[in-house]
Formats: sequence, structure tokens, C-alpha cells
Amino acid sequence: MIKLKNNTLGNGMPAIAVSFSNNCSVEEIKALKKQGLDIAEIRVDLFTGKIFAKNIIEELQKFGDLDVPTILTFRPKREGGNWGGSDAERVVIIAECYQYADIVDIETSSIHSLDCSEKFCQLANAILKSETQLLLSYHNFEKTPSLVAINHEIESAEVLLSAKADIVKVACQVDSNADRVVLTEMLLHSGDKNLVVIGMGGWGLITRLSFATYGSLFTFAYVGNTITAPGQLHIDATVAYLEDFYPAYTARK
Repeated sequence: MIKLKNNTLGNGMPAIAVSFSNNCSVEEIKALKKQGLDIAEIRVDLFTGKIFAKNIIEELQKFGDLDVPTILTFRPKREGGNWGGSDAERVVIIAECYQYADIVDIETSSIHSLDCSEKFCQLANAILKSETQLLLSYHNFEKTPSLVAINHEIESAEVLLSAKADIVKVACQVDSNADRVVLTEMLLHSGDKNLVVIGMGGWGLITRLSFATYGSLFTFAYVGNTITAPGQLHIDATVAYLEDFYPAYTARK
């Protein structure tokens, strides 16, 4: 289990993360907390205007001041993000900000980056030694590989680090029931790993609601019109479904 501010993740109770750029007001955050927001993913690659560490820190602190745990994510285009700059620029910016976040998301592809593998490994190791949690993420927008292949991707990245990641996130395109079985098996055989597992696309939609049962730490929903991955539900729809599926979810309010 993971403790984030007033939230305990991994106890079978669903938690909802929402992605934000740099345009959410304090009033909107307060309203979203009442709607069901548990975790704010600050998507730096979606920021409007030039990106500075100062602006990122301000966004992280805005949510933190309202007791909303934050994930710092700076997603490159190869990972479905909006950042078209270099990995070298990205790693420097994250290094300047990570201590202000509760969790920092670093992709396995960044750990294996041709140009910046060493720098990302150094950054990840610094995060592992800090009070911030390291989330190591693997995304596949084309398919769900075999469980062996997914585990290899995670393990080949972790072996380059000084310790295992605090949280591992796996998000894959799901096109069949067999794909859902692969992701379910990953959760069922997770051992002591803290996992966030998501099936993307129409076939994967049910995983966004049901995987908390098997130990997935949180799911993602969207607000406004900002869908950041295929198959995401609006926060209102997500909350409504979770209230139907998890009686204790309603009782916690």
C-alpha cells in the first residue's frame, strides 16, 4: 500500500486521478475534490506557454496546499504526450521540480533513452532517495504484449536503478478478452509490487473500474474535454460507476 497525504492506496478502495495542465483555479480544484478527485497528475507537456520550473512548482503547490496528492508527469510524444523537445531538456526540468511532487512518473523508454539513459537513471535514483515516490511507467498504444514481455520491459529498466520503483504503471491497448486476462494476471501475480494497471480503448474500459479489486492503486478520469488516453471516462461517470461497484466507495464520503 502507498500513503499519500490523507489517502491510502492499494487497500481495494478505488482512487481517481485526473490530468491537469496549468489552467485549473483553486475554486475548480475544491469543486473537483467534492466530485471525487483523489490525485492530480500535473501534465507538464500539456502546459500552455513556455515551460519553466517555477510554473511547474506553482501548479504542484496549488494542489498540495489543498491536500491533493500530485503526480509530476512530463510526457514525450513517443509516449502519447505533447512534448516535442529533447530528453535532455526534459530531464533537467524534472530534476528542478520533483521534490515538490508526491510522485514523479518516469517512463521505461526514458530509462532506456539512447541520448539520456544515464541522466534519467541518475534522476530516478535521486527520487528514490527522496521523500517523493518514483512511478515507473510502461505504455503500449498498439497492443497488449505477453505478460513475459511486459515484465521484461519493467525489470530491464529497474535493473539499471539503485532500487525498485515505488510504483509501477502499465497501460496497454486492449482489443480482446485475452488482452484483459494478461493485465489481470499481472495484478494477480504482482507479489509485493505497487501497481497501476490500465487497459486502454473500448475493450479496456471495464479495467478502469474493476482493477481496484485486484490491487491497482488508482484509475484515471478526465474533466472538461481533456482526454489523455483512449477509453477514459469523465470523472462524473467514473464516480457513478464506482459507487455502483464498490458500496464502501460511497460510504467513505
